[in-house]
Amino acid sequence: MTSTTAADTPPQQQQTPSTAQKHLPPSITVTHESTPLLSTSTASTAADFSLSFSTDPLLRRREQWGVVLMALSALAFSAMALCVRQSARSLATMHIVLARSLVQWILSLVSCGVLRINPLGKKGVRRWLVFRALVSAVGLVLFFFSLTQLSLVEATALFFLGPTFTAMMACFFLKEPWTLVEGVCSVVCLPGILLVWQPHALVWGSADSPSDSSLRSLAVVCAVAGAVLSAVAYVSVKRVGNSTHFMVHSVYVSAVACGLGWIGLGWTPLPVVEDLFAVLVLVSVGVCAFLGQWLLNKSLQWVPAGLGTVMRISDVVGAYLLGRIVLEESPNGVCVLGVLLIVGMTTTLSMHRWYVEKSKALVVRMRQSRERLRQ
Repeated sequence: MTSTTAADTPPQQQQTPSTAQKHLPPSITVTHESTPLLSTSTASTAADFSLSFSTDPLLRRREQWGVVLMALSALAFSAMALCVRQSARSLATMHIVLARSLVQWILSLVSCGVLRINPLGKKGVRRWLVFRALVSAVGLVLFFFSLTQLSLVEATALFFLGPTFTAMMACFFLKEPWTLVEGVCSVVCLPGILLVWQPHALVWGSADSPSDSSLRSLAVVCAVAGAVLSAVAYVSVKRVGNSTHFMVHSVYVSAVACGLGWIGLGWTPLPVVEDLFAVLVLVSVGVCAFLGQWLLNKSLQWVPAGLGTVMRISDVVGAYLLGRIVLEESPNGVCVLGVLLIVGMTTTLSMHRWYVEKSKALVVRMRQSRERLRQ
């Protein structure tokens, strides 16, 4: 969903001591389980505060490629959501979760072997890896269920709330400051949820039956709950640190999701799908999720943080376009307004948090520079 995904967020690849570190913008949710909390970049401090490309020709070309990869990542995640919708016509949600997780688990193990990475991770952080995997796997199930009942853009927009819940949890559990801007953005997101939800009792002349309305309400709750779990994953993964490769997270989450899918099916085997096209669509769910996550992690190493925050909107845009073109979904004006409120406020909140973090980092570096000059 998601998701992103969110999931909604989580560690980075191994890097050399000369590589500069910077916090991932809170807009990068854990919609898709291996989303990194930290990213690497060779951009300068000045570039961190800019929404434009670097003036250096080499860096600019790298950043431009990063934007392309991020757009492709959004397309891959949207394609995954589309494949979920197609598979849901003949399979239950837990069937799709199990098949998707199995494919991604195999691809993740192969990648760990190619990169010569221990798929179990370091001993000191394995319990946190398991905890994050469990939270992300449950969020994945909820997001996939919402995809089967809501339009692609509705489910994606609701899961896009991850950064809002992340800011709240970071305030309570990580003792990070809570500003007026964050409070206003969070409050304005609430009517956005209602506008996307459009409960039966609040929609004049709604043709939905009470049962359809109840199922839609459950899907909305699942999507929002998935966004909350993406925030939990973001907060908990900080205990892991920045040395765990994102492929390790992918191994853990996909393995736990396989277990949840198997339990959810009552230990029954996957149904036999005789249609070759249906099999390809089902496998594509896992392939698109894996490919999208790899593209996202790679792009975050090259794109300036501020520009990367804005680019995350492409997830919602991609979901809308695929839903409109392929599934012929046509959300009404009320829904579109709700989506715009959620995306706009979440992006504003994320940009504000990014700017505050960078400002604090700049102040610290200036203080350290003055202290070195005095010595």
